[in-house]
Formats: sequence, structure tokens, C-alpha cells
Amino acid sequence: MKIGIIGAGHIGSTLAKLLVQQGHTVLIANSRGPQTLKQVQEETKAKPVELLEIVQEGDLDIIILTIPFKNVSLLPKNLFQNLPQQVIVVDTCNYYPGVRDSPTDELDKEIITHSEWVSQQIGHSVVKVFNNILTHSLAVKGAKKGQTRIALPVAGNDPSKKKVILDLVDQLGFDPVDSGTLDESWRQHPATPSYCTDLNVDDLKQALHSADKTIRVQLLSQAFSQYGKVHLAYCEKHGKDATKFTFQDLLDEGGDEINDIVVNINRSLYQ
Repeated sequence: MKIGIIGAGHIGSTLAKLLVQQGHTVLIANSRGPQTLKQVQEETKAKPVELLEIVQEGDLDIIILTIPFKNVSLLPKNLFQNLPQQVIVVDTCNYYPGVRDSPTDELDKEIITHSEWVSQQIGHSVVKVFNNILTHSLAVKGAKKGQTRIALPVAGNDPSKKKVILDLVDQLGFDPVDSGTLDESWRQHPATPSYCTDLNVDDLKQALHSADKTIRVQLLSQAFSQYGKVHLAYCEKHGKDATKFTFQDLLDEGGDEINDIVVNINRSLYQ
């Protein structure tokens, strides 16, 4: 397939590399232009293009929108206006109120889900996936069928589009789980039992079922408090300046050890 990726951060670049390895043609764009993506091109073999080229590509099958949630509203107006309806738009974004994103009333009150909000902003229905897995797990923990695999939820309103993405998740080495329509995608939001907990199929299905809206925000605060403690401890141990060495830097540098610590923190929220 021909796949365009908007966003060249950790998830975007990782997906680009995995998709190219599976034989897909991948275009990638960010807000700063293709000239800033030379390293990404070298590491992933994806083709850097201008942002508008992604949506104007005539034979595109999928667009993956993988940018910070706060930047969705900053995308060029009507960017997706002329995108054919058959093109599948995948949304990987997460809303982190009070941490990275400005409060949004209808999201804080759980009136709509993160992906329903994204759909409204871009004027195109989306399929929700890849929002609840850490970059390291996505990069190295894919496995062949028959082996122990991490399961990933896929939510969307169009069954045919969702089927394509379910198959794509499987191709990348993860067990796909249909998690329902977009209004049910809150079950894979941050601080739910399925969020970055690296579960198998049976455990993921149970986690989606047991998600509780009423305590999610409180648990999100608890999770970030624990992340902060891990970050500070690592900085002290390794002589890092915690004001400059970010939590994302920690995830990048920490490998399996830090990835597993964060996964276990997320699991512990519901134990």
C-alpha cells in the first residue's frame, strides 16, 4: 500500500521504518519541511515530502496522523477537505490535559472521545490505533504469528476501513483487537487498563471491558507522578540534568529496562 505519515516524531518514525520493512511505499511529512527529515529518511527509508503533498497524493491508501494532540488544531485549515473518502486516516493522538495540552471542556467532561474530536477538527473520519503502545515496544516487540504477541486495539466507525487497519496491525507483528466504534475508543485512552500495558489478546479484551471513565483522570495524575519519580531517579543515577533530559529522552535511552518500568507503572494503576 501507499501510506502517508503526518508527524515524524517517535511513533511516526517508528511506524515509517516498520511499514517500509513490510514493503509499503511510505511518505512522511512534518510542519518544518522535508529538508529537516534527512536523518529520518536515512533511518526509515521513507520519502520526505511537503505536508500538502501527503493529502494531495492521488493513489494514497492510508494517512497516519501522529502529532502532539495540541497541534491538531494548528494544521492548515481544510488540509483534508479534498481527501477522497476512501482514504483511511489513522489517528494515534492522545490528550494529556494539564501536562501537555490545554484543557478542552468537551474532552474533560468526556462528552466526546479524543478521536471524535480529531475527526471534527480535520473533517474526516478516523481509525484509532497505535495510541496505547510505547515507542520501544512498537519498535522491538512485534512478533510472528504463533509467538507471544502484544495485542493492540483498533476503533473506528467504518467496518471496511477498520478491517484494513486490523490487518495492518497483524502484519506489523501485533495481535489486532476490534475495540468498537469511535465513541468507545475512550477505553484505550491514557490511564485506562489497556494504555501502554503490553497485554495479550485475552487480557486486552478484559482491560477494554473493565475501563472506568470516572477514575481515569485521577489515575492519569498518579501515573505522571510516578513517571516523574522514575525520571528524577534515573537523572540522579546517571548524572543527567533533569531540566534538560526529558522523560522522552529517558524512554529513548532506557531501552528494555525503562520501558518495562513504565509498562509496570501503568499496569499497577488498576491492581
